[in-house]
Amino acid sequence: MLAAFAVSCEVQDFGEILDSADREVRWYSVVQHAGVSLPLEIPADGTFTEPRNASMITIVAVLPEPVDPASISTANIDFIGRDNADAVCDPPFSVSMNAAHTQVRVTVFGLTDIARYRIRLKNNSGVELSQRVFARLMGDVLSGDNRVDATDNAQVLAFITDPEDLNAENALHIRADIDCDLLHHTGDLTTLQSGSPAGYPRTLSATVPDFL
Repeated sequence: MLAAFAVSCEVQDFGEILDSADREVRWYSVVQHAGVSLPLEIPADGTFTEPRNASMITIVAVLPEPVDPASISTANIDFIGRDNADAVCDPPFSVSMNAAHTQVRVTVFGLTDIARYRIRLKNNSGVELSQRVFARLMGDVLSGDNRVDATDNAQVLAFITDPEDLNAENALHIRADIDCDLLHHTGDLTTLQSGSPAGYPRTLSATVPDFL
């Protein structure tokens, strides 16, 4: 499902990838929907919100060329978050690679809702290759306004009222499957309206965190 890249046959040590790679690294948030991994691309503009109700989310950095997986570890990732109360969110995560050695996969457990995050990928010399800012805001189907409100509710309701098969190539279809069951139905509305302790409507006001 992730975008394809032309890669060379040479597998190099991760420390050899240069900092000029930033323009070639693409980022995705991947969640399981009834056993199917569906990605949403995380753009570089900081507007992305992850709206799905998932206890495990995998942030994927797609590299321009394969690297030796033995040279990848949690030391290559910096990850920090802040919630609306300005409390630091520091969820546990693990790091792995795909079989082709072109994706760094950061699997995060218990990502705090209504919070902003910054993730950074570094080579083994400590040089930053790429980073992304994103938010976790469950139910924010229409990303960009930092709110879960009637407009998000109306979009989910429209999919339920005029049902069609979920299109795994359509980002809005994926975002509207809030409860991650590969269906658009009332469970998505229930999760949107009452699935967060913050209630409904709710607003993301957390500041963008930075690394110390």
